[in-house]
Amino acid sequence: MTLILDRKNRDPEQVREFMPGYLAARNELGAAPGALVYDADLKGRIPGIEGPDEETAIYYLQTLHKLDALQVQIDEYLAEGGEVITHLDEPTKFRSIVRYGWYVGGTGWQEWSGARLCPNSKGVPSFVLPKGSRTRGHSIDGSKVMVKR
Repeated sequence: MTLILDRKNRDPEQVREFMPGYLAARNELGAAPGALVYDADLKGRIPGIEGPDEETAIYYLQTLHKLDALQVQIDEYLAEGGEVITHLDEPTKFRSIVRYGWYVGGTGWQEWSGARLCPNSKGVPSFVLPKGSRTRGHSIDGSKVMVKR
């Protein structure tokens, strides 16, 4: 049977069932947990994805692998006392601020210690001022944000 992907949907979850084969192929190649593995190195190594959509399936599996690793980071941060923050009334200093999520080219995780989180006029966190900085900060508009108090 040949794998046919829904290319309009572009949902990596449609190849989730092939993740065990993908992980086995990574292990065969001797890849460390966070190491980069080229798509070409995985071609022909994952049972069930052969056919015209094999390269797309490998790309989706690589994406799922990164997203799963990011979810582990998120879960650990939350278990250690972190909380998701979506509204803020005034600039507030936190022990830790994390910007996380999916960005073009991969996943994202940025963390600042002892920084201030500043809201926009609607109360949405939109700017991080690192410790010791009054004006040079980082725009985080539209990003997912977690904090530790």
